[in-house]
Amino acid sequence: MKVESLTFPKVLKYFRDEMGVHLPHAHPCSARELPQPYRSMLVHQQDMTGVLERFHDDTIVLDILRIERDEDEIRREVILKTSSGKPVEYGAIRIGLSAFPETARLEISEGVIPLGTILKNHAIEFVSHPIAFFSLSADAMLSDLFAQKPGTLLHGRLNRLVGGDGSVLADVVEILPEV
Repeated sequence: MKVESLTFPKVLKYFRDEMGVHLPHAHPCSARELPQPYRSMLVHQQDMTGVLERFHDDTIVLDILRIERDEDEIRREVILKTSSGKPVEYGAIRIGLSAFPETARLEISEGVIPLGTILKNHAIEFVSHPIAFFSLSADAMLSDLFAQKPGTLLHGRLNRLVGGDGSVLADVVEILPEV
């Protein structure tokens, strides 16, 4: 299987293709190869929002860059930021709405609260299943979003959130800035 097919799900490729921006080349790595503090932020079975809140000792807020919706799912490209506005994650996510209770679906559709916070607030059982870890050099878009130099080495993962009943809640690409 090609690295790109593992690390960049269709939602990210779609957004990038629509903007006419090529995906940066990702280099696969094992969990052990991730340097700290990225390993502690990426190798876990929790929601990323909570992990980022603990690491940055701040509340995480959602900034939606692009969104598409249909009856069954929402696909969005996002930046998670601290309450002071510091970008702490770039993500492209596909959320399966049918796996959530109605009140959580409404909050997801509003696009104001990060998914991890919604999971916590609604006590939705889930497990995070990292599928692949990677590093990549920041392209112009990621450099702008993170206010870092082009070519900066970034780390991320492809992750699947699975509900307590085995349903897929979301598939997400999560890329962290240099810290």
